[in-house]
Amino acid sequence: MNMNKILAIFIVCLLPACTSQYKSQLVPTSTNLTKKEKIGVVAHRGCWTHAPENSVKSIENCSRLGVEMVEIDVQLTKDGELVVFHDKTLDRMTGVSGTIYEKTLGELRQLYLYERDGWPNHLIRQPVKTMHRIATLEEIFTATKGKMKINLEIKSYKYSVEETFNAAVDMAKRMGVENDVWWKVKDGKNHSADLLKTLDFQNLTDVTPILRPKKYTFQEQIREFSRLDIGSLELVTSDLSYWPLDDKGKILNSDQFIYMGIAVLPRWCGGLADEVALSDPDASWGKLAEMGFDLIMTDRPEQLIDYLEVSGYR
Repeated sequence: MNMNKILAIFIVCLLPACTSQYKSQLVPTSTNLTKKEKIGVVAHRGCWTHAPENSVKSIENCSRLGVEMVEIDVQLTKDGELVVFHDKTLDRMTGVSGTIYEKTLGELRQLYLYERDGWPNHLIRQPVKTMHRIATLEEIFTATKGKMKINLEIKSYKYSVEETFNAAVDMAKRMGVENDVWWKVKDGKNHSADLLKTLDFQNLTDVTPILRPKKYTFQEQIREFSRLDIGSLELVTSDLSYWPLDDKGKILNSDQFIYMGIAVLPRWCGGLADEVALSDPDASWGKLAEMGFDLIMTDRPEQLIDYLEVSGYR
């Protein structure tokens, strides 16, 4: 075994486990419930500081941490199985070329995931392999059942959104977890509600479309979602001025909808991102709270939980 491998194993063994436990008060997860003042935490691709993103271990870490929801990505393999993986290609997280849809589940299960988000470890300047494998959606549903909600993003690199969505719904119903899932719906070309109208959401309680700037104003898009009886929305913008505020500084209709803010990247939240929060949380997470968001998606769930508790939002 060469020194790089020895050092990599040593580093992984030194990583602290996510053992902090917090009391959590759930934001309502059904669209017919009344909004609460507490803010829920959504862990983007799981709690991957100490495990590969989208892995079963990253979900178990979130359970121990006490987050309300995990955001994961699902796509279909060559043989029609559902696996949890973000990218079109395997390179970043496994070091192997090819795509998910070109390989069978059996082939994918032979691969080991890199730690965290797959980028080179800053000490040894190369990615570090773990003993964790690509998760199936069934494994993730099992890990979250009765513990937390899932914000499920449908990936459609080869198969259609409808094919992958229908397969995921069928599995969720077989496992009895269909109402533990917030079914994320990507925005259409002209209006954020366009794709929503093509999918069958019958008997699903939590449908969460993405609302981002289109040729229609925020208010026009909100009116359309109101007609469609939608109760929760994932708000995305690179420009804060797209979100109109009321006289209390809250985004319009925050009393009607459950709003989820995405603090992962600046272009998704008008600059109010995790990277700002690490030095000035009031200027990022605090601002999102003041604007009426009920849920905040983050790559820093442990720090966000600490901040919300200290600030009285949790």
